[in-house]
Amino acid sequence: MKKQIRQLMMIVISLVMLNSVIWSESVNLANSANKTDANSTFASSTDRVIDISGQLSSENNIVFTRDGGKGLVASFKEENGSDGRSVYSFNTLTGTLIDKLDTLNSNLSGVTPTKLIINNNDVLIISAKSNLPDQVDFIIVPINADGSFAEDNKVNLSFRVPLTEDEQNLPDEVSLSLDGSYGIYSNKTDIFVFSTTSGQIVSSQQIILESDFNANNRIESFTYDQNNGRLALVHQQNGSYFVLVYTLGLEGELQFERRIRLPRREVIGYGSKLAFDDLGSKFYLVSANLGQFSVYDLASGNLEFKQIIEGLAETDKEIAKELPIKLEFNSQTGRLFIQKPGHIQKPGHISVINTTNLALVTNIDFNQSLSGAVLTANGQKVYALSGNTLEVFLVDTNEKIESRILAPKSLNLSLYTQSDLLGIAISNGVQLIYQ
Repeated sequence: MKKQIRQLMMIVISLVMLNSVIWSESVNLANSANKTDANSTFASSTDRVIDISGQLSSENNIVFTRDGGKGLVASFKEENGSDGRSVYSFNTLTGTLIDKLDTLNSNLSGVTPTKLIINNNDVLIISAKSNLPDQVDFIIVPINADGSFAEDNKVNLSFRVPLTEDEQNLPDEVSLSLDGSYGIYSNKTDIFVFSTTSGQIVSSQQIILESDFNANNRIESFTYDQNNGRLALVHQQNGSYFVLVYTLGLEGELQFERRIRLPRREVIGYGSKLAFDDLGSKFYLVSANLGQFSVYDLASGNLEFKQIIEGLAETDKEIAKELPIKLEFNSQTGRLFIQKPGHIQKPGHISVINTTNLALVTNIDFNQSLSGAVLTANGQKVYALSGNTLEVFLVDTNEKIESRILAPKSLNLSLYTQSDLLGIAISNGVQLIYQ
């Protein structure tokens, strides 16, 4: 009987120990799964530097795919010092390179990639400098789900850009319609709308005859608002500035809305950006020489509001002509983000305005020029890159809440707004910062 009791106790003890082992393994598996999930988010505290063969310039920006899982950047110089010809894709979670596109295999005149822009369907448009002095090239290529380039569906197009002895700028900026079907480009005399599928010109408007084009008669910038289809051109003519407003139709057609002459004493810096309100019934702009924030009603063409923003003005009119001030409207919060990058001898400046009551919420001067600045999607924080220092400010209080030293030769700043993933272009690669 005692022997049977001992055997029974041994069986019970064995079952208890076996259950303990099973439970321990289950906990370990659960913990491992939790760690995997945590590492699959953008909330990692570990920053990454992705090495790129060759060299980047301030013209080489970073863009992210729709889900934020892939990033893309071009090189300005190859590793051997020759002109850049490579566009790279990389995984934003692991920091590993995925694919490389050779722009010299694009049936163009030989191109050096600069700016990138990507639409909501992950179709990438690459702006590039041509070997021809008066031409700008574009390469349109879809990005596959794995981050590789769908080269079989690649499309090329080129635009001739008029040049004179006193006007040698080659604009490389493109905007995209909300659905990504159309791209918009200006060569300083005309505005073009092209299909991002075929590369064909869908519509165009000539603003300036090429025979009349010069440094004192040119389109100096354009702004397109995807949400309401409004397109604004800044036309400078003999020192006077005009804003021409169009609406982009569903089939890519351009409908003229209004031409507004700005006050004679105002200078709009070359490359400046305007902004529209939600409905596209008003537009906002800031003059470079006065630092004056203005609100115009599109229907009447009337100036509805103006205010001098302290710290934005550049009193030297000739310098002001070359200092862009860029506006961006945040439809989620109704806040207007204003940044003046400045240059080597001119410090940068950022401001935020609440468009509901036109109150100035944020106004910050910097000691040196800005390489980039972005407002978060919720309108609560501003990231500003100056030199190799990244600073973070609270919008409502202007309080600096973070300052960190980045890799040397930090060039520009990009933000994936859905997760506050920051991409910093550096001379030899990309630095990713996970907030």
